[in-house]
This record gives sequence, structure tokens and C-alpha cells, in this order.
Amino acid sequence: MINIVIDASVFIDHLIRIKGLEERNIAATRVLNLVPGTHVKIFEPFILEIELYGVLVRYINKDLVKKIVNDIMNNVIVVGEDEIHEEAKTIAFETGSRAVDSYYIASALRSRSFLISSDKTMIYNAQKAGLKAYHLVEDIDKIIDLLKS
Repeated sequence: MINIVIDASVFIDHLIRIKGLEERNIAATRVLNLVPGTHVKIFEPFILEIELYGVLVRYINKDLVKKIVNDIMNNVIVVGEDEIHEEAKTIAFETGSRAVDSYYIASALRSRSFLISSDKTMIYNAQKAGLKAYHLVEDIDKIIDLLKS
């Protein structure tokens, strides 16, 4: 069994193709298409749902956003704030990471997962916290290999 935490940036890269960042869309789609029907469990901090709503409604019809977010949330294991608050606080203090990033890093540490993100700063801080973390585009081959193992 492989446990992963996928940053909201990866889901957004999959759902929204931005001119000039097409490689992010391609990589996110490759990764997310590998997961169904495998031995991979996806853990996510509670904040994922809010992040997805906040970004997707800028690009997609609100009714469709509700469906998309519900589908995603029904296929992940949500880590509650009460489970990771103290750990996230420590991570923020020790690494200087953004609050939201600290929740993803804490979720990955708590679930013994590795982290995938399109955000280089999050990857840097996750590695600083002792976590295996992979950048979606730069580490795509490593990510694919891990998911297939």
C-alpha cells in the first residue's frame, strides 16, 4: 500500500489548463489517472475542500464545481484539523512554511505518505520537515515509478 497526499495545486492543474503551463496539466492528469484501481490511498487535510472551492469557482460553473469537489472528497481520506493542528503549528514554526502548506505536510507525516505538489516552496519546506516530497513536473518520472511500484 502506498499513501500519498496530493496538494490542491495538482488537482487544479488537472482540472484547469492554463496557457503556458500545459506541462502541469499533462503531468497532473498522468498522475491522477494512475491512482484509481490501484493500491494507493490518498490522504488530504480538511482544507483541500475549501481550497478547491476557492479556486475552481473562478473558472468553472458553481454547480459543476460542487460535483467535482464532492467527487474528489469522496475518493480521499480526510485528515481533520484536530488530528494535525499541533503538528502543523510545529511545522510552520520549524520550517517557516505557509499555514496551508503546514497542514498538507502534517497530513503527509501523520498518514506516513509522500507529498506531491506543483509548489516548489511547499516541496522545499516538506523536505525540510523530513518528508518525501515530489514536484509534479520536475519529478514526474519518480512519481510515476512510485505509484506503479
